[in-house]
Amino acid sequence: MVPETHNSMKLSIAVVTMNRATQLIEAIQSCIASKLPSDTQFVIIDNASTDATESVIAKFFKDNPYEYYYEKLPNNIGCGNGRNYAYWKSKGDYVYFMDDDAY
Repeated sequence: MVPETHNSMKLSIAVVTMNRATQLIEAIQSCIASKLPSDTQFVIIDNASTDATESVIAKFFKDNPYEYYYEKLPNNIGCGNGRNYAYWKSKGDYVYFMDDDAY
């Protein structure tokens, strides 16, 4: 699989999630509190959540300046495959993988 051509960013933070909207926001907030570079991108791969993850993420990033990519998958592809997928969607020179409940 060949990655898409993207404009380069310094850092992408990739998170695979499923049904953890509250914990995911706490994890993202902890990253933002660490004074990230302005050219940071969040890549969120949703493994077919049935909770409000999609709307929670949209609302959160409406009020935050960081670029983000969110994709809700129709089926759970697992954490490992989700991370591989997030990597290919990332624009960063560096990709940091973070669990959705880590802060």
